[in-house]
Amino acid sequence: MWGVNDYSYPVVSIIVTVGPGYERFIKDCLDSIAGQTFPDWECIVVNDTGKPWNQNHFDSPLCGYPWAKEVYTGGNYGVSRARNLGAEHAKSDLLIWFDVDDIWIGWFLERMIGMYEVNQGIIYSDVLFSVQGSELTTKPYKEFNCHKLIETGVYPGSSVIVPKWVHEQVVEYQGGWDEEIPGMEDWDYQLACHAVTKVCAYHLEEALFIYRYRPDGNREKHAKLKDEIVAYMNDKWADYRNGEKKMACGCNKKRMPTAPTTIYTASGAVQEVVSFDANTTTVDLRYLGTTPKLTYRGKVTGQTYVFGSLPSYMVRRVYVSDAREFLLMNVGGKPIFVVSEETEPVSRDVRDFLLN
Repeated sequence: MWGVNDYSYPVVSIIVTVGPGYERFIKDCLDSIAGQTFPDWECIVVNDTGKPWNQNHFDSPLCGYPWAKEVYTGGNYGVSRARNLGAEHAKSDLLIWFDVDDIWIGWFLERMIGMYEVNQGIIYSDVLFSVQGSELTTKPYKEFNCHKLIETGVYPGSSVIVPKWVHEQVVEYQGGWDEEIPGMEDWDYQLACHAVTKVCAYHLEEALFIYRYRPDGNREKHAKLKDEIVAYMNDKWADYRNGEKKMACGCNKKRMPTAPTTIYTASGAVQEVVSFDANTTTVDLRYLGTTPKLTYRGKVTGQTYVFGSLPSYMVRRVYVSDAREFLLMNVGGKPIFVVSEETEPVSRDVRDFLLN
């Protein structure tokens, strides 16, 4: 039989927002979700077009995507309300806002979730910029600096991992995404996240999604409202804008650890020699994290492994070459994985290899 993924415990909730006239982008967007190498997600499509869809009819934009859950706003209220409503229906502990006219690279979720597992904060990547069918150009973002938020947004407005607890505190503080701001709601939301929770954001230096720029898009519309937006922010965040309060994020500068790309190394007369094949010998690892289910890919073998805090996913057998990489991962100085000998003892050679 065919292998089927279990979506009962999604690791991340993807919230796709669709405004009037943006229905034509849905297939590209949802295809890029379906093509992800990381399988443990749920998809919520928020219909803010002002026209309800019927998923059972062939003329529906969601025809062919039965896994996409439609949430209808009841009108054309704007992206802030759409994102707030989508988050109310999310089941997982991680949220990603996804603008429907963007496209994810196939390993977007795999890399972003891996970064989150190590850093436990807001995660953002670089972006591939497309201007009306022109060649893609990479737009790198800078390392996170919370003090820059007083003047502007510092990472993408969408395709960013936000822990659900962060969003819930922003909801408690101001109702979530500001539905009254005349534009640049991303800037306000970022400022709220870090001002209210002191959470840190971490930059993954890899272009993982495509932003399709259009002259008639929100960026240009918001530029025309710049003075009105600045006046709104000056009033709402007056204590920060005039310097009476300072932003602080408690950043601990953790990053994704650099894993070895090869197991057998040689440099001059020094060579690592082992009595076994690390790419075929296996060892049991126990997962110590808190995520219910999470997929990891070994950088040496390319093999995927599903770990999680659920009992059936806590201990998994892993190739030794990949296990050494996983044992390097930690959160707050505490390891995510440890060697388990409950089923089979580990030989001295394998143990020495893992610890060196």
